[in-house]
Amino acid sequence: MYNEIKELLFSPHAFFAKKTGPEFNLLIPGAIVLIGGMIGLISPYVVSYFSHYGLEPVNISIPALAFPLYLLGPFVAWFLFSCILYVICKLASGTGTFILTLQNTGYGVLPLTIISTFPLIQGIFLSDFGEIPGTFDLGVMWGVNLLSLLFIFWAGYLWACAMEKTQAISYGKSLVAALIMVLIYLGYNLIVLLGMASRMQS
Repeated sequence: MYNEIKELLFSPHAFFAKKTGPEFNLLIPGAIVLIGGMIGLISPYVVSYFSHYGLEPVNISIPALAFPLYLLGPFVAWFLFSCILYVICKLASGTGTFILTLQNTGYGVLPLTIISTFPLIQGIFLSDFGEIPGTFDLGVMWGVNLLSLLFIFWAGYLWACAMEKTQAISYGKSLVAALIMVLIYLGYNLIVLLGMASRMQS
């Protein structure tokens, strides 16, 4: 498993060349998406618990019936990412199946799952537990944001490699498809952040 993850992250062309056959397996991509969703779900509670900025603890009571809906969100995003990449690649004369696109898009989510841990690390690192001078806080936050951006483009690179092999199109076309997906992802997150900032000011 370790060698496969290493190959996915650092030799994606070789990795996805092995993932374009008629057989498919959604278990591992699904686990990648699920882990990212679980971390994203608990992050606000952990960050508020460790915060030294006077934040009130987040109410951690989630209705039992609502809990599956929280976990469903990342899977819906995975499906939508796959649909967008599939349609763009088909417009570029791609020949791959949707199920393989779904599988390999899920593998490409791994860097996004990794950055879902950053708020946890940042929240603990800048907490009373590990208090650092206030002037250093801003530098750490900017560093985390920059690193997150790099990981998002890393996911885009994996998607480009995945679509090249899955859809049998040129790397240039797959790179355009992945870049569009990354821009959509960044745009969505920007809208969410602006919405959160607006609610905090009101």
